[in-house]
Amino acid sequence: MTLLAKAHGGKYPEDTVKTTLMFGTNVPAHGDAKMPVWGDLFRSVDGGSAVSALRIRSLRGYIKTLQAK
Repeated sequence: MTLLAKAHGGKYPEDTVKTTLMFGTNVPAHGDAKMPVWGDLFRSVDGGSAVSALRIRSLRGYIKTLQAK
């Protein structure tokens, strides 16, 4: 997760991260693939409300702060 920007030419791929958090990905996981699709989890907890979108935005922002400089 810390090398997403580096892998995308130095630009953090916000839209890709958002889509992955919401819907998962078909990319094989590195090791154990038990991490949930956060969009499904948040919608089940929040009932699909605007709170889910805020949670995704917050998580996406947090991941951005983890990027290697």
